[in-house]
Amino acid sequence: MINPFNPTTVPGLMGPLAGLLKGLSDDNPKSTLGAPSMVLSEDELNVDPISNRDVFKDKRYFSGNRAVAEVERRIGRELEPRFKDLVREEGFFAGRYFDDRAKDPVETAGVGQTGEYLNMPLSQVFKKQESQLKSVIPTYEDQPEEVKSALLSAKYRGDLNPKYKWVKHFNNGNYSEAAKEILDHEEYRSRKKKNPDDGVVKRLDHISKILSSIKKK
Repeated sequence: MINPFNPTTVPGLMGPLAGLLKGLSDDNPKSTLGAPSMVLSEDELNVDPISNRDVFKDKRYFSGNRAVAEVERRIGRELEPRFKDLVREEGFFAGRYFDDRAKDPVETAGVGQTGEYLNMPLSQVFKKQESQLKSVIPTYEDQPEEVKSALLSAKYRGDLNPKYKWVKHFNNGNYSEAAKEILDHEEYRSRKKKNPDDGVVKRLDHISKILSSIKKK
C-alpha cells in the first residue's frame, strides 16, 4: 500500500518533496527537542525561486511573531523558546528564494534553509545544528535559555566555529571579550556602513549584548 507520508513508497517521488514529506514519518512527537518537521506543499516547492528583492513584499513571507505563528500552525505544536527566537530572526518563506548576497546568491527555503539543509525536515535541521553547537560549546546545555538562543542564532548564521576568537573567549569564560570579538566581523561592518538598521547588524548586536551580560561563575 502506498503511504503518502512515506516518500519511499510513492513511485517517482524525487527531490525536495521527498525530503520534506519524509519529515512527517521521521518526526518524534515525544522529542524533547521541541522542533518538529516543516512540510511545504508540492505546489510551494515547485514554484521557481524568486529574487531576494521580491521576498519581503511576497505574501508567502512571514516575519517576527507572524513567522513563529505560521511555523507552529503548519507543524501543529508550539516551538521551544530558543527555536521561536530563531524563527523570528530568520523569518519563514513558504517556497524558495535567493538570499541577498550580491555575488552568487544562495537558494533558500522555509526557515532560512540552504545547502544540505534546504530539503531537510526542520526537526532534523534544528537537531543537527544543536548537536554541532554542543560539540563546539561544551557548556551549552548549562546555559540559560537566552544564552542558548544567542548561541543557536550564531550557529545557524554560520558564525560559530571552534577556530573563531570569540568562540575561544567564550569557552575560556571571557564573555565580555567574546561579545566584542563577535562584532569584529567584515560582513557586520559592511552591512552597518550601508544600513545601521540592517537585520544582520541587529542580530549580531543582540548576540553580543547577550554574551556581555553573562556573569562569570
